[in-house]
Amino acid sequence: MRFHKSHPKIGATPGSLRIPDNSHDPEIRLLDFGPDQHDAREIDQIDSLHELLHTPTVSWIDVQGLGREQLFHDLAEAFEIHPLALEDAVNVPVRPKSEVYENFHLVVLRMVRILEDGSIERSQVTLFIGDHVLLSIQELPGDVFDPVRKRTRTGARMRHRGPDYLAYALIDVVIDGYFPVLNPLGNRLEVLEEEITLRTRQDQIPSVMALRHELQALRRDIVPMRDLVWQMLREESPFLAEGTLTHLRDCYDHAAQIVDVVDGFVDHTSQLIALHGSMMSNRMNEIMKVLTIMSTIFIPLGFLAGVYGMNFAWIPELGFRYGYFILLGVMVTVAGLLLLYFRRRGWLGRG
Repeated sequence: MRFHKSHPKIGATPGSLRIPDNSHDPEIRLLDFGPDQHDAREIDQIDSLHELLHTPTVSWIDVQGLGREQLFHDLAEAFEIHPLALEDAVNVPVRPKSEVYENFHLVVLRMVRILEDGSIERSQVTLFIGDHVLLSIQELPGDVFDPVRKRTRTGARMRHRGPDYLAYALIDVVIDGYFPVLNPLGNRLEVLEEEITLRTRQDQIPSVMALRHELQALRRDIVPMRDLVWQMLREESPFLAEGTLTHLRDCYDHAAQIVDVVDGFVDHTSQLIALHGSMMSNRMNEIMKVLTIMSTIFIPLGFLAGVYGMNFAWIPELGFRYGYFILLGVMVTVAGLLLLYFRRRGWLGRG
């Protein structure tokens, strides 16, 4: 499996950005909410965003797309983001991680979505959790955060909590987004198992291996996510309230459950490979048994045919008028008795 990472040239200054090729032009959405306020809009300029650091409301700035490098330098200046943290957000992919800086808490997530054609899309989501601000940077446009946006309009708990609780809600949605991906993979496993059991073919192994590779790639996504949540629970962060940590434990349980399911699926593929080999071996044994029985039947018939096919002048039975038909009858009788014997022994079925 190839590894593709957007990375500056070797020896570049730490914090240098390398925008991935074919990146989408960024779209910026601002969501500012509180107990008695809710304001959602798209913005083009970020000159006034630094003022959000000192407002009592919660401000969620969501950036979708990485196609404009200067925008991220401006964001780093407005929110006092460390260059290394900004590098983690832009130079994708980065292993899911959690790091506490002086002005914010950095959280890098790995999001997966299943597309209409059945393929799995992977992208990175980076969160910067501040005192009153949550900045999210998404690698690709389009996300699974609409239910969270709806909760900011209608949910009383969300309206009275801080950006750390909003970050928890986003993490929870990203982790739960793995469950819809598991369902079709599990269905493919069941279909392959049924096909192998009913009719084993050589072309089934590539299908099993392709599914195994997808599951292993999914495991490489979710295991670091589980470790990330565990790290957030253990490290001391001034940006995470105790109540938020309680909810994060539920995220950890979900991530651990997904890891268990994926591990079970990977083990299932190993069992399918072993089952395929066993079924192919049984099929070959059946073929060899049939061929052996046929050979065993024709050995005495060949012996009789060989005896009376010798070119000796004085073979007594050669002059008998019905000798040919008697020989055929003897051969049929021998074959029938052998078949009856094989059947009673259970070699042709039940005795």
